[in-house]
Amino acid sequence: MVRFTVDYFGGWHDFACRECGWEGRGSELTPRIGATLFVFECPRCRSAVAGGSHPTHEDAKDAAERGNAEAQQWLRRRSRS
Repeated sequence: MVRFTVDYFGGWHDFACRECGWEGRGSELTPRIGATLFVFECPRCRSAVAGGSHPTHEDAKDAAERGNAEAQQWLRRRSRS
């Protein structure tokens, strides 16, 4: 079961798996990407540690206005499509 949602443009955080006790950075988690949602799985036991929904245009715009470089790049890529 997913323990909490992740802000798509919020950067990497420290995570812990409640199932096996693994602790580490978000970059160590295994992403599972669906059409509308994403889930990060524990690299040790594959339990869902965190997840969320893909960002909307408004999410990206808000993050970009706060100076988030990833959100600014995301918006530039979408404007070319």
